[in-house]
Amino acid sequence: MVVWDIMRGKALFHFHPRTLWNQVQLVWDHIPQENINHVLKGIPWRLDKCIDGLERVRDTLKQLEVGEKLPRSIYKDTIAKLSNEKFCQACHEVVKAIIKQRKMGSSKDSMNDFLRKMCNLYTEYGTTACKGYTEINLDVILYIIDNKHDLTPERVCAIFHQAKKCVDPKAKKWIIDIPPASHNENSDEQNEVPIYKIWNVLQITDVHYDPLYKENTQSVCNKPLCCQDGTPTKPEEAAGKWGDYHVCDSPPRLFSSLYERVKSKHLDSLDAVYFTGDIISHKSWSTSKASNIADIKGFYKALYDTFKGKGVFPILGNHEGHPVDCLSPESVTDSNLSTKWLFEEAWNAWSKWLPGGAEKTVKHAGYYSVLVKPGFRIIGINSNFCFVHNLWLFYEDEDPYGQLAWLVQELLKAEKNHEKVHILSHVPSGHELCHLQWSKNYRMIVERFNDTIGAQFNGHTHIDEIEVFYPEGAETAVNVAFNGGSLTPFIGNNPNYKMYQIKLSDATVQDYQTYTFNMTEANKDSSPEWYELYSFKQAYGLQDLSKKSLTEFVQKLNEDKTLQQKYFEFTIRNSDMLVNAGCDDKCMKTLTCKVTAVEAGDALDKCYENL
Repeated sequence: MVVWDIMRGKALFHFHPRTLWNQVQLVWDHIPQENINHVLKGIPWRLDKCIDGLERVRDTLKQLEVGEKLPRSIYKDTIAKLSNEKFCQACHEVVKAIIKQRKMGSSKDSMNDFLRKMCNLYTEYGTTACKGYTEINLDVILYIIDNKHDLTPERVCAIFHQAKKCVDPKAKKWIIDIPPASHNENSDEQNEVPIYKIWNVLQITDVHYDPLYKENTQSVCNKPLCCQDGTPTKPEEAAGKWGDYHVCDSPPRLFSSLYERVKSKHLDSLDAVYFTGDIISHKSWSTSKASNIADIKGFYKALYDTFKGKGVFPILGNHEGHPVDCLSPESVTDSNLSTKWLFEEAWNAWSKWLPGGAEKTVKHAGYYSVLVKPGFRIIGINSNFCFVHNLWLFYEDEDPYGQLAWLVQELLKAEKNHEKVHILSHVPSGHELCHLQWSKNYRMIVERFNDTIGAQFNGHTHIDEIEVFYPEGAETAVNVAFNGGSLTPFIGNNPNYKMYQIKLSDATVQDYQTYTFNMTEANKDSSPEWYELYSFKQAYGLQDLSKKSLTEFVQKLNEDKTLQQKYFEFTIRNSDMLVNAGCDDKCMKTLTCKVTAVEAGDALDKCYENL
């Protein structure tokens, strides 16, 4: 089933469970699937699958070092077949070769050529994307090698390929200081909060605006993003008017349809908008600061014009930066490398909605805390610091910018003042590629402050899913994170948005509805027919979305195959392509397991044990 994380098999990006791809193989027969791993930026340790053939990797590395002519790619027949253990060994060899090449005195131009050849050899991105990825990431890679004197292949591979169980014996298991709750803080005293009406909140996420999208171009191509050029050889491979199920992002007209729909259906009753990140398209091999800034400004202007007078609470996605995923540490001040520009642009856009008190932390690292109404606070965090495809984590990975320590302090103040909190985030804490220690610390924070946190809202996976938090050994849920799905159909989904009804006195979600349209029909009939796909409470027969009801939902989901099928179809918004592909028993077990796998690592790995 198409769900959230990188499926260490034939996954594109990080949404689709491995089991689905066994079934969808024929659908994607024309797509070099392994090469679309989305964040491969021209460096060879971005392999996401691996086989037997370690010696071949070593041989090709030797040939590379002496400048011999090499085969086009050994990805499919070698890299993609390695066991996890051999994969990690191959990763060590590749990273060792890169570090060695630089330490031997190779110039920037020589390193660029070396890395580009590695990209062509160990991936299937093709020459154009490899050239772009290498050039865009080169300065970051060289800075890390030149300045991180204790950099090791083990560190690089253990971080970037934690999903492959690569290990760094020297990795620091850092833990944030989280003060225990006192009796007074956890008392049953009611919050002194005015009686508010139900708050209606719109969540939009992962829009991935593609200004280069062109109808009737190739939706199947040998690059990480299609629907921009080329003449399709088959009618079914022509990019649709409103988007496409293949490897394509959102055309401009899709945004117009979304805004028109929301204005006509929800605007009068709407109180706030949560935007949980990812504006920029997946054409990550050819981004620039200038183009990203232009798209960011354009998106927020449209958001402001559409929702004038409404509260908008945005956060950053991993695609907003340049290079994609890269957020430099606080210690890196070189203007050519620092991502301070992104945080400043974020404030320029967000200052329309956020109070001046948020400026300092937004400009610091893209996060904020805002008291929206007496007793109700919204905290927007930059969870992209946990995404292991951020190359800067090789340089520094311990609580970047002190954000988690700051989050604890904000929650302590909220607890003391009897405030309830919503946390907005991009990368879910249970994502397979969320840094192990960051994920662990975040889970501990949520468990400690579960009475203060009314709900969490995230994106990134493009899947309409939830994460339900249980303390270890507990039988009752203590918190929940709602994923907004995505506007982009990338890959295989119908676009969607969500509407939540919030009880502000305790910040709990009373219910939500997901709205979507069928991409196949829209492209036939020339316009989308948006409709309500489901109400969470009604679809699952729940009285409410309390902790007790969420516990009941998890129990039902684990036992009821009909309910599992319904949940699967909702996650992908009844996409024709993926509903037809189906979700077998192993897929369903993974799907249901991941609902409660809220921490990357061992708990998440158990979801894949039998796959």
